[in-house]
Amino acid sequence: MKTLIMSLLLALAMAGTSFAGVVRGTLSEEGELLGEGYEIEIRHGTKVYRTLTDQYSRYRLTVPEEGLCRLTVVGEEQEPSVSIISSGGTRRYNLNLVWNEDKEEYVLEIED
Repeated sequence: MKTLIMSLLLALAMAGTSFAGVVRGTLSEEGELLGEGYEIEIRHGTKVYRTLTDQYSRYRLTVPEEGLCRLTVVGEEQEPSVSIISSGGTRRYNLNLVWNEDKEEYVLEIED
């Protein structure tokens, strides 16, 4: 009986951690790292996760849900965004803000 309970607890613990994914990367503008304090937001359905970039322009968010998400750089005037995939592991998305002359707005691109 004790072995059965321990096995169930272990299975529950592993199930809770196996679905949570980490989304991380850097934020730059025209190839230059932007630095600290830029807000990154990830939306999956009605759930919203936010963080700020650190002094090295890095961000890191834990997203418990898997699947298609929307990543946005939150700004005062513009909020460029891009679709990403969240999965059970770690996904890296290095982001680059590029000025679009025709539309007079920033576009968010994922760098290779």
